Amino acid sequence: MMGMKKIDVAAIKAARLRCVAGRWFAGLERRLEGRGWIACADFTALTFFFATVVREVRKTDLTDAYPRLKAYYARGFARPGSAPSASTQSG
Repeated sequence: MMGMKKIDVAAIKAARLRCVAGRWFAGLERRLEGRGWIACADFTALTFFFATVVREVRKTDLTDAYPRLKAYYARGFARPGSAPSASTQSG
């Protein structure tokens, strides 16, 4: 085992996550071109659901390259009654 390099599993997982997120976010970014919402012309439950599901992403730099996606996320939670509760913001 001498001479073997230690594999940084966490770094590999982080790189894989960044790659997958980049593909998904790039698709969403394209979908949002010229649109305010992903599903249709109006705010829907999908918007709130999506924003809730990816709320942890706001703690990272994963959306920095996707300004339309960041704005979409902000619009979703800017609506009355849509702001995440304290329990969803902790962590």
